[in-house]
Amino acid sequence: MALPPKRPGPHQITAFAHAVREGSVSAAARKLGVTQSAVSQHLKKLEDAAVAKLMVLGRDGFQLTKTGEDLFALADQYLTADRLIGEKFADYTQLKQGHLTIIVNAPQPALGLIAAYSEAFPDVQIEFSLCDWTTAMRLLQSRTVDIGVVASPRQTAEFEAVELERLRYVRYLRVDHWLAEKEMISFANLTLERLILPEEGSLTQHLVTKALKARGIHLPRRIVMTTFPVIKDAILQGPGLGPFLEKSVTSNEGLIERPIAEMPELHPISVVSRRDKSRLHLVQSFLQIADGIATRRRAQDGTQNLTC
Repeated sequence: MALPPKRPGPHQITAFAHAVREGSVSAAARKLGVTQSAVSQHLKKLEDAAVAKLMVLGRDGFQLTKTGEDLFALADQYLTADRLIGEKFADYTQLKQGHLTIIVNAPQPALGLIAAYSEAFPDVQIEFSLCDWTTAMRLLQSRTVDIGVVASPRQTAEFEAVELERLRYVRYLRVDHWLAEKEMISFANLTLERLILPEEGSLTQHLVTKALKARGIHLPRRIVMTTFPVIKDAILQGPGLGPFLEKSVTSNEGLIERPIAEMPELHPISVVSRRDKSRLHLVQSFLQIADGIATRRRAQDGTQNLTC
């Protein structure tokens, strides 16, 4: 008679989830308040129970195998449920400490929100990362982060989302650029200009490429860079100009924004979390602050429209 498969214990599941989230055995050990040896032993027992390798050590840290990815989704759900149970037995008014991981592809709207949250929860540690749209959605989908602030997020029943505002794409250029005098810029104006775009996987590059293709316009002079701060500095230094969501820079940074004739659409900027994670107190509080900011912004916009 075949023996039933060995079930992993909660310590092995917790150690695995933290090792993946923190990126190393040593960081997971610090998070759990145990030794590295204890975490390593839990991971070994979990792999023995799964009869498969769960992760391999690469140049950039842990890389999950296919089995590891499947198990991490379950392990993180277990960790989330365990935290929810703990919160049910705690006084919510005392839940002012903790840790949030936030991934962002729309930095400017996100920074004001994080500042408001930090003021309300000064003892919560926030790990903030900036990345392209594709990476942000992948990290949210894989449960690697708690919250995302994303432009035009993928619509799915697995996510809870609060829309902050809707923004259009504009062209950023130096205040002394010859196109600065125009009220609106067309792609046809850019045939002799160098276009600066974020890397492949970004929503910006996808939408710009789509708009150019729809109109049969080819702009061969391009520079592809990584993050918006780098691109902003590049535009200031003069090698080109680039399209980004409006309000990405402040008026005193030496840049101005001009609408793009071929890209008039408004894109929602939303705060997104996995639905089960959104029930965690700190995540829930972040979503509530986002909703409050969005509500006040809509009321302000309505008042301004009435007075115009």
